Amino acid sequence: MKWLLIIIGVVAALALMTFVVGSRLPREHQAASQITIDRPIDEVWAAVRDFAAMPGYWPDMKKVERLPDRGGHEVWKQTLKNGEITIEVAESSAPDRLVTAIDAPPGSPFGGRWIYRLERAGAATRVTVTEDGWIDNKFFRVVSKLTGYHGTLDSFLTALGAKLGSPSPPEHIEG
Repeated sequence: MKWLLIIIGVVAALALMTFVVGSRLPREHQAASQITIDRPIDEVWAAVRDFAAMPGYWPDMKKVERLPDRGGHEVWKQTLKNGEITIEVAESSAPDRLVTAIDAPPGSPFGGRWIYRLERAGAATRVTVTEDGWIDNKFFRVVSKLTGYHGTLDSFLTALGAKLGSPSPPEHIEG
C-alpha cells in the first residue's frame, strides 16, 4: 500500500509540474523549415497546391476531402495520422505564396496557419514553410517544446522533395 501511495504521489507531482511549466510556456510559437527542390518553381507550386494528391505521397496524410468554399476560400478536411483538421486557403498567390489556416472553433486545443513561400534558386526552388501556431493545452505545450515544433513541417517537406525526385533533409531556419 505504501508503494502505491508513493507512485500516486510521484505521478501527481509530475502532473502538477507539467501544468506549472506548461502555463509558463508561451501559447504562441513560430517554426520554419525549408528545403531546396531541384525542379522549376511552377512544378513545385503545382505539387504544393494540389491538396487532393497529398495522401499519395505524404505518409502523415491519410485522406483529404474538399468541403464547400467559405467566403470565397477553399476549405479542406485533412485526416492526418494524429486526427482530423479543417483548413482554409486564406491566400494563394501563384507561384510563390500560399497561406492555409486551421479552422479552430472555440475550445480547440491548437490552431494557427502555415505560410508557404517558394523562391527561385537558379533552376531549383527553395520552399519555406512557416508555422504560426498556438497551443492551449498546457500539457501539449510541454510535449511540443520537448519534441520541437518542426516535426510536421519536416515530414511534409521531406515527402514533397521525394515526390518531385529531389529528396533532401529540411533545414530548420526558425523556432
